[in-house]
Amino acid sequence: MGSNSSRPTATNSDRFGPSTILAFQPSTGLGGGIERYCEWLLTALEEGGVHVDRVALLREGESLSIVRKLKFAFTAFRMARRVRSNAPTGVLICHPNLAVPIVIMLRAARLHSSERHVIFHGEDIWSVGPIRAMVFRRLNVRLLTVSAFSAGALTMVGPSNVLSPGLRRDWYACLTDTSQLQRSTPSDPMQVLTVFRFDSARDKGLPQLLDAIDQVRNSHACSLTIAGSGALPADLRERIARLPWVSVVSKPSDAVLARLYADSDVFVLATRTRVLPTASGEGFGLVLIEAQLTGTPVVAPAHGGSDDAFIPGVTGLKPSDESASRLAEVLTHLAFDTDNRVRLGQNAKAWSQAAFDPDRRFRQVQTVILGAPGLSRDHALPIALTQAGTIFDSGSGT
Repeated sequence: MGSNSSRPTATNSDRFGPSTILAFQPSTGLGGGIERYCEWLLTALEEGGVHVDRVALLREGESLSIVRKLKFAFTAFRMARRVRSNAPTGVLICHPNLAVPIVIMLRAARLHSSERHVIFHGEDIWSVGPIRAMVFRRLNVRLLTVSAFSAGALTMVGPSNVLSPGLRRDWYACLTDTSQLQRSTPSDPMQVLTVFRFDSARDKGLPQLLDAIDQVRNSHACSLTIAGSGALPADLRERIARLPWVSVVSKPSDAVLARLYADSDVFVLATRTRVLPTASGEGFGLVLIEAQLTGTPVVAPAHGGSDDAFIPGVTGLKPSDESASRLAEVLTHLAFDTDNRVRLGQNAKAWSQAAFDPDRRFRQVQTVILGAPGLSRDHALPIALTQAGTIFDSGSGT
């Protein structure tokens, strides 16, 4: 796969787009999907021969303050002034909340950038009301987001390019090299894994997942592992402490997390989609890709952008709604139909390795950000998926 191939590089003769990118990030070292997405994207640009200058509002151990904001603005202004004589220069604004102050700063620094992209990665797609939409349209920026679902939510702002997340080459290799332990007998306890930042436990559907597995355990032995970083809400932490079939792994290393993915029978992401009182939803779900790379079938959220991160009925399943009972039906089906579970896992590994091969993702970054020609037919996915058996529809009662 791509992890063992030589990295593609761009020469002066075949490079497209700007030779320098100024990247303005909300944070580094704090973890979370937006940081991982931006680091992968900026690294891919550097592989393409682009010089990337980074500046982050927050770093690990820092808290947001007026002083921190002023320091960020000064550093960004100085960086823009330093490169303004170099052409062409592109700008990547890694969070929509940074867009207005950064554009104002760029104008003050008299930097005439060739392209300005603003990334909408997660819940920020819900925060664009009519006034903000009008402001973004006047900023003369290109919108960049992670899934067709997110792009649809941004139509009131304008058209957006979709660039699905990718993985670092070393992390991709770690996942693909970690073998999956297939469990094929119904009497074995089914091991379920979920991964998220612990402070997002409710948004990621942990209470409903606990309820669902409790229902599954009425007919089949089942255990749950929760992995991530941060602190769980106190009430959920107390509830979990009373459940002997739940284990928690805090801040796992890459090697440990890869092993958790591979040793699981099923990976579940149960993100809630809400509008009120606070908006939430799954824009993509990179953890679904990570699980599939180890050969583990997935159960995706009922709604949101995760359909771009797996193939329903072929590499995984999803419930028909966000209730614990529907999720329990899907998990019970997987607990007893081990043959289908194995086929789903085999398909998941084949599809994810091809679709998220680092070289392929590199070319997509080149196309979307730098304006390189799109992928040709020679780059079609070289996979043949096996028949996954009956596609389970929890809404049909089958």
